[in-house]
Amino acid sequence: MTIDDLSQHMAEAGSLDRAAVPLGLFLAWCGNLHLVSRSFQEAHEGPLLRLRYRELAPTEFLTTTTGGSLDTDHLSEEGRSFVASYYGAYLDDLREVFGGDLYGVKGDWSAYERMAGVVTRRYMDWKNGREVSSPGAGALTRWWRRLRS
Repeated sequence: MTIDDLSQHMAEAGSLDRAAVPLGLFLAWCGNLHLVSRSFQEAHEGPLLRLRYRELAPTEFLTTTTGGSLDTDHLSEEGRSFVASYYGAYLDDLREVFGGDLYGVKGDWSAYERMAGVVTRRYMDWKNGREVSSPGAGALTRWWRRLRS
């Protein structure tokens, strides 16, 4: 089952490169935290290794491995459970971190680092049984600034 794909972002993004940013950042995070399925790992061992060594940008990882979609079979059981609980709020978090523009951000390692802290916090909240829905306007920005100080 498809969770998200590039076609759902094209109208607002305007180009494939820009549409790949939200999915690319998220799939790269899943790959780095070993939340991808065993079959995905086996099929994409090389790109996963290149991702983890940061030789492949998050958006390139998405298009190289999946052709532009995020499907349930790409994820481990734990990954699917987390996505079911969180992915609806992920785009809100992305907007919060990047000032409302999902598609004006480069799908590079700098953007990944900014978003990975937020998604990891959500993941840890989820693992500890806490709610992972969006925190409301400004809350993530304030949290992120505290991390950087």
